[in-house]
Amino acid sequence: ASQTNYVKDGHKFLIIDEFIIQAKFPDMKVKEVTTKTLEDLELGSPIKLSDGTLIKTEKDKRVYVVSGGWRRLIPDSETFEELGYKWTNIYTVSSKIMNFHSLGEQILR
Repeated sequence: ASQTNYVKDGHKFLIIDEFIIQAKFPDMKVKEVTTKTLEDLELGSPIKLSDGTLIKTEKDKRVYVVSGGWRRLIPDSETFEELGYKWTNIYTVSSKIMNFHSLGEQILR
């Protein structure tokens, strides 16, 4: 199975799901390279969603915001709206992506 990496400045960074490419690098094209090409690159930390990205899963209506690589629960609609977030900006993601971003502290008003 092939895996996707983001390559920059002699380092490779694993991308665990294609959605992260779409959300973080929407204009970037994926280029196929040989395993040999990647072997010589230093491994960096896997790529996570950008800070401020709003996420939820299909089966769970709770909304989280990505902050410092963590997912932080936004406890209610009042807090969500007070922070200036827009309901249309919430991405529905897989459990794999949700769990990849460890649970951080809940957002407080």
